[in-house]
Parts: sequence; structure tokens; C-alpha cells
Amino acid sequence: MNSGAGPLRDRLLILRPVDRAHPSGAPCDSWQAVRRIWGAFEGFTGRLYLAALAEQSGLSARVRIRRRSDIQPGMRLQARGASYHIQAVQPDPDPAWLWLLLERIDGNG
Repeated sequence: MNSGAGPLRDRLLILRPVDRAHPSGAPCDSWQAVRRIWGAFEGFTGRLYLAALAEQSGLSARVRIRRRSDIQPGMRLQARGASYHIQAVQPDPDPAWLWLLLERIDGNG
């Protein structure tokens, strides 16, 4: 039976960096939610992982989204309980789609 979820079955949260000062006055990194979107999340495994390593070190996943102009490298994405740096935004052969190349953020990131 078809669940009806379609190809964009993962709920994603896009965040952008915000400059804020710590109460001590020192600058600190802070992130602000921009929007929630739907996407197709893929962790890199096997051959796809090796191809990603050849292209850009540190990549751990990618996500396919509908084309939009407000997502850029340097932003963050939260999906499936983890956070990722958006390393690159690449076009898909189909002009309706984009690929976001992601690097997972460890607990200290």
C-alpha cells in the first residue's frame, strides 16, 4: 500500500547564523530558524560515499529539495534528530530540484 508520502518525505529545518553577544560581551555563534521544508534525505553509503569523498572531504549526507534561492552554503539543516552544515548547494539535472551537500555536526559543533 502506498503511504502517499511521495519523494519528499523528510521534514527539514533550515537555520541561518545570527551574530549575538554573550552576556559577558564576547561574540558567540547563534542560529535562527528560517523555515521548515520537505526534502528527501540520503546518508552516504558505499559507492555514493566514495564519490562524495572524492568531491569534497567531510560530507556525510545529501538532501534533495525543491529549487529555492534562499538557502546557501554556511547555513545549517536539522533532519532526523541531527544537525548538519550545508557545505554546497548544487543544481539537479531537473531544474525543479536542488541538492544540499551536508556535513554532520558533532556534539561540539
